[in-house]
Amino acid sequence: MQKRISKKEVNDRLVSDKFFSRGNLILKLRQSILTLLGWGGVIFPFIWLQFPFIYPEKAKKNEFFCLFRRNSNL
Repeated sequence: MQKRISKKEVNDRLVSDKFFSRGNLILKLRQSILTLLGWGGVIFPFIWLQFPFIYPEKAKKNEFFCLFRRNSNL
C-alpha cells in the first residue's frame, strides 16, 4: 500500500518561487518587462539586418552616412 503524502510534506519537498505564488504583482510585472526587453535585444538585430532586403526603397532613405577625417599629419 502506498504512503499518503500530506500537503505539508509536499510543500517541504517542493521548491517555492515568489513569481508563481499569489500576489507579488510588482515582481511579475518587472520580470515580464525585463524578459520582453531581453528578447527584443535578441530579435532586433536580426530585424535590423533583414530590413534592407525586405524594404530596399525605405532602406536607401535611411542610409547611414559615415564621415572619415583624413589625417593631414601623415
